[in-house]
Amino acid sequence: MTPARFRATSPGLLLVLGAAALQAQGEFPTTVQRVPLAAVTEAMTYQAGLGYHMGISANSPRLTTGVLLALVRAARDSSPEGPPLMIHHDDWYAAYQTATGLADDAIPDFIALQQEFGQDQYVDYRAAQNRVEVTRGEKPDLVVTVLVGWHEGPDAVDEYRYVDSASSPAMLAVNKRIIRYRLLAFPDMTVQDGVEGIIGRPMGGVLGAMFRVIGPGRVVWSRFGVSEDGLLVTHSRAKKGFASVTQTTTTYPDGTIEKDVPDDRPDLEAIEARLEEKLDVEYR
Repeated sequence: MTPARFRATSPGLLLVLGAAALQAQGEFPTTVQRVPLAAVTEAMTYQAGLGYHMGISANSPRLTTGVLLALVRAARDSSPEGPPLMIHHDDWYAAYQTATGLADDAIPDFIALQQEFGQDQYVDYRAAQNRVEVTRGEKPDLVVTVLVGWHEGPDAVDEYRYVDSASSPAMLAVNKRIIRYRLLAFPDMTVQDGVEGIIGRPMGGVLGAMFRVIGPGRVVWSRFGVSEDGLLVTHSRAKKGFASVTQTTTTYPDGTIEKDVPDDRPDLEAIEARLEEKLDVEYR
């Protein structure tokens, strides 16, 4: 696909947008601080330096959560009481392009479509808005609420979808207009919990076979950890109606995805065991 043309924005200082700008869009926060392009670029460039393939959708949760958590930690140091962060779609696209050096026609769909549809990200990191009670498992170091979406309007669509053929196997993904989830950071894993608005499935191989009965599934939660040599281990659950699929996968830095973890990697087995530990969290 050909992505929409990038419209440059000034990095500036943190820009606080008042209620007048967003009040009509009740789904979104009414007062936010727009993260400067320079800050998004710095966080995105750091991820590029980790050596994993940033052009495949299988690595997009790692990329997105890595950038968001870096921005949140910086914001908490300067503005612990908020307001929530807003990462503008133009800034996300520009930062990705700077970090990867890719031309417009080489930007992957999972980045280009965010820019084309005006899909902004809102992150509420205020402690008072993210109180949790952990009834089983370890307490997270950080809890934030993430809202992703574009505004309603006469030409707004309810969703977009794409197939990432660069992944192995290829992945089908659907983004609803509004996506919500809680992001929990632990010293040794990251959790996306209570996910709403993301649907997908692998298109082939053993992983694809797991979804043939239920079809594309709604992501419910996802947990992942990273090995010292950069392999991503993910434990996740998808549901459709009363049916569900819970799976563990290993994603190699080049984008190859395998079911479970290799037998000859005790370090990955340890990550898998950690991801499978019971975790019950109540959000207040």
